[in-house]
Amino acid sequence: MLIKRSKKDIFEYKIAYISDQRFPVRNATSEQVINTVSALASEGVDIALIIPRKWEKFSASKKLLKEELMNFYTVNNGFDICRLIHLPLPVKSEKVSHGLIAPVFANFTNHEIVYTRNFLPALLSVRIGKKVIFETFHVFDLFRTNIVKHLARLSHSPNFLSIITHSIPSKESLINAGVVGEKVKVIHNGFNSESLRPRLTKTDARRKLGWNENEKIVCYAGRIDADKGINTILDLAERTPEIKYVLIGYSEKNPDNWILNSASEKGVKNIDWFPWTKTNELAKFLFASDVLIIPPTATPLSKFGRTVLPMKTFIYMAVGRCILAPSLPDTADVLNEQNTALVEPDNLDLVTATIRRVFKDDAWRNSLEKQAQLDSKNYTWQSRAKKIIAWTNECLSRVK
Repeated sequence: MLIKRSKKDIFEYKIAYISDQRFPVRNATSEQVINTVSALASEGVDIALIIPRKWEKFSASKKLLKEELMNFYTVNNGFDICRLIHLPLPVKSEKVSHGLIAPVFANFTNHEIVYTRNFLPALLSVRIGKKVIFETFHVFDLFRTNIVKHLARLSHSPNFLSIITHSIPSKESLINAGVVGEKVKVIHNGFNSESLRPRLTKTDARRKLGWNENEKIVCYAGRIDADKGINTILDLAERTPEIKYVLIGYSEKNPDNWILNSASEKGVKNIDWFPWTKTNELAKFLFASDVLIIPPTATPLSKFGRTVLPMKTFIYMAVGRCILAPSLPDTADVLNEQNTALVEPDNLDLVTATIRRVFKDDAWRNSLEKQAQLDSKNYTWQSRAKKIIAWTNECLSRVK
C-alpha cells in the first residue's frame, strides 16, 4: 500500500533503488545509476540505493562509502545507502542472491516503490506487492528475447508502474514484444554539469595538458574495445595522418593499451591513448579537443547491442566542441544535422571527407558546436530527474 506523506516534496513516496553492482566501479552503468539516484535525491525524493556488500567489507563506514561515491562520480547531492551482506560468492551468484534479498529488504523498510535496472528484483518486487519502475537501454529486437517476454507479461500487472528506456528503438522493441505501450517512456540520459566546471577554453585546456596549440585533435572517451567500434577510429587515423586521435578509457577484454599495439602493427603513428579518468578530470581532454567522436560504425548497435545512444553523447554536446557521429536510429532524436557532423556509418570514404571538412569549414563547425551546446541544456541529470518524477506521478495517478 502506498503511504502518502505530509511533507511538501513534489514526490511523496519512498523509493528503493536496487542495483546489483559493487560501487564504485568504472563503467557507464554505475555512472548512470549514481547520477540518477543523486539527481532524484536533490529533487526531494526519499531514495535509498540498495547495493551488495561482501562480509569482509561490511564494517566500512557508510559515511565514508558515501563520500567515496560522491567523489568518484563527482556528485554533490547526498542519498541514503543500504548495504546488504553477501558471503564471498562468484559475481554471478552474488547478483542472483542480491536480486532475491534486496526486494525483501525494501519491503521490510517500507519503501513503496522499487526502481531497478535488474530484472530479478523487478520480478520479485511485483510479486510481493511493490510498485516497480524498470529501466533499460536494451533494444530487445536484437537481444535478450527471453527477458522481454517476461517483461511483456509483467507489464500487465498494476504493480508494474513503468519501463523507462534510454532511446526510441528500445521503447519500440518493448512495445513490439507486447509490453503495455502506455507504460513505456523514453527519458534520455544526461551529463553532470558539475564535472565541466570550470569551463576551459581550448587554449587553456591544451596548456594544462601540455598539448600543441596548433595540432588538429579528435578525441574519443569511453570503453576501448572492438565491440565499441574502436577499430573504425584506427582505420580513420590511418587515412588522415595529419590529425591526432586521442583515446581515453579502459578495456574490459584486453590490456588497456592494446590500441597502441594495434596502431603500431599498422604503422599508424597518430594515435594517443590515456587511461580511464574520472569525469571531472576527463573534461580537460574534451575541452582541449577540436572534434569529439562517436565511432562512425553501426557495429556496436547492430552486432553487439551493448551501445545504444551512448552516455558520452550528452557530455560531448555540453562541452561545445564539434561532434562527429554515425547517423543511426538510437541517436536520431538527440543528434541531427544542426548539432552534429553526421555521417553514413561504415562509409570510411565519406567519414574521411567529413572530418577533413570539419577542420576546413570554420563557419559550419562553429554552428554545429553552438547548437549542440544549446541543445544540451535539456539533458542534464537534474532535468532528467524532473522528467522521471513527473512521469512516475502520472503512472501513479492511473493506479490510485
